[in-house]
Amino acid sequence: HKLIKELLMLATFMSFTCFTHIALLPVFAKKILSGDSDTLSILATIYGVGALVGTFSIRLATEGNTKQIVLKNLCATGIALLCFGSATQILTSAVSIFFVGLFTMRSFPILNAAVQQIVDNDHRGRVMAIYTMTFLGSSPIGNLLAGWLTDHFNAPTVTSIAGLLVVFISTLLLLKSK
Repeated sequence: HKLIKELLMLATFMSFTCFTHIALLPVFAKKILSGDSDTLSILATIYGVGALVGTFSIRLATEGNTKQIVLKNLCATGIALLCFGSATQILTSAVSIFFVGLFTMRSFPILNAAVQQIVDNDHRGRVMAIYTMTFLGSSPIGNLLAGWLTDHFNAPTVTSIAGLLVVFISTLLLLKSK
């Protein structure tokens, strides 16, 4: 099924690019924001609060074409990643990381539900196993690449590139789906 394949590829791309900031959060806290473990805790907590708000606000974001909803939230995630990558103050970092969490958590559950609704009952277990593998398997690879790139560039540049890539791909897919 072509749509399932597209959604699984989208989940892989999202996991690969949208979670790189988590691996780089200690670098942001210490080197970019000149903070300490308290700064890291604040950023991680605010990210979690954004994710929680995003989870509870999913109902508000589910009117219309599911693929377009996911792509719009993905584009917003990319914009928030760009803002986080360019932030040099704790307040702008906190606000942008809140929105990264919010839009990320508005994307993944909708994508997960869409895959489950499309797949027939006989194949749901197999397809969801592949979905889980792509979701959980590509994130560590993306984080590893982000860490390696950070050694050659810096954390804000790597995060901003990830954000740009997310915005570019999601916009391209949005235009293609209309």
